[in-house]
Amino acid sequence: MGVVSRFVVAALALLAATSTAHAQHHKRLKVAAREKPAPPEQPSIVAPVVVEPVPPLPGMTLAAGTVLVHTALEVSLSQDSPVAPASLAPDLSVGVTDDLTLALVESSSALTGFRGASGAGFCLTGDGNGKCRTSYAGGGFEALYSLSRGELSVAANAGLLATTIDPVHTDLKLGFKMKLTRASSYALFSPSIWYALNDRYDRIVPHKDQLWLPFSIWNKLTPSFALGVGSGFKGPLQGLATKWSVPLGVLMQYSVDQRVSVGWSLVFGRVVAGSEVMDPGVDARVLQIWLSVASR
Repeated sequence: MGVVSRFVVAALALLAATSTAHAQHHKRLKVAAREKPAPPEQPSIVAPVVVEPVPPLPGMTLAAGTVLVHTALEVSLSQDSPVAPASLAPDLSVGVTDDLTLALVESSSALTGFRGASGAGFCLTGDGNGKCRTSYAGGGFEALYSLSRGELSVAANAGLLATTIDPVHTDLKLGFKMKLTRASSYALFSPSIWYALNDRYDRIVPHKDQLWLPFSIWNKLTPSFALGVGSGFKGPLQGLATKWSVPLGVLMQYSVDQRVSVGWSLVFGRVVAGSEVMDPGVDARVLQIWLSVASR
């Protein structure tokens, strides 16, 4: 065999050996890659996003789970019968949901929206002439359902009331509660009608359908202290043209904190009135002092 032939054979043998070695090396690399442990997972630098529930705008109803106790001391300051009648009237309200509040009501302000009367709830001065007619004046159950929130808050109001105990007079109450807020001022309006459900022709203790249109205008002089003026229009629907009356009074309220507030009012019950209303003017006047405590 010539030199050239031997050189070609040697080159081919070397090429075959190199190819085999390269294939074996590549195979070892693939096996090592499969056996190599995966790198540890790097912690995420993006914090998880937690979406907080948006609280509802302010409205006329209590927040779900909130309990509110409002207790009013009602004292007559009339010239003919000072300090009598006087009574203590508690109200209890519970927020069932953010939009629904249920309440046990006994105070004159909760029943009618006006603070110009005394003797509601539990009597403190006994019964008799110029005093309470009965030791307990009555009360009822009401529901308040929110219809709108925010600057103009509106809630539908309905209830079943025992407006007198002796004799028992029951009424269906239908109405609204509204609040209009502008900066540090706000106005409250609580129109309602009482529809007499029984004993409609009682001549001794008249039981007639009633119209109540109370309103008040308030200004927060400080974040904790508000001063207001209250008035409105009221009377029996039958004979309203001659039996209507308009009260007028001043009101103050101080908020100790978000849960506790105290208030005071002096209201003249019938500053002007229809021709059949007795003694219109400033003689019929009532002092009320109240305390409101909420669970949260």
